[in-house]
Amino acid sequence: MFLKQTLNSTVFLIDDNEIDNFIHHRVLKNFSDSLEVLIFSSGSDALEQLRKNRILPQFIFLNLHLPQNSGLKFLDAFEKMDIEKKQTSIYILSTMLFPCDMENLKNNTNYSGYIQKPLTAEKLISALDKNG
Repeated sequence: MFLKQTLNSTVFLIDDNEIDNFIHHRVLKNFSDSLEVLIFSSGSDALEQLRKNRILPQFIFLNLHLPQNSGLKFLDAFEKMDIEKKQTSIYILSTMLFPCDMENLKNNTNYSGYIQKPLTAEKLISALDKNG
């Protein structure tokens, strides 16, 4: 299922941890060499890319706990952007979610699910299968 959906697709990885980004990039590229994986160390950088180039990724994997611009701030800014968002699924990719995080995510229409770090093929397939 994932291969068919993501061939020739763009994926954003948004995390300030370089090691996590390296690992997650490899997991994603193992699914398809045709994936274009763009890595951002902050939500601000990813938002800037969206504003400038209007590249809308099929998937965004977002760490909520970023030092400069929290993942929740990214979600709020993404929600307000005047772009077509229906084809983009945003997954929180984090070591843990706090109850207050879950409460904030309930109201966000772009939130597709949570994947606990580290990203693995099994976790990815399971998350995508839940969201059809």
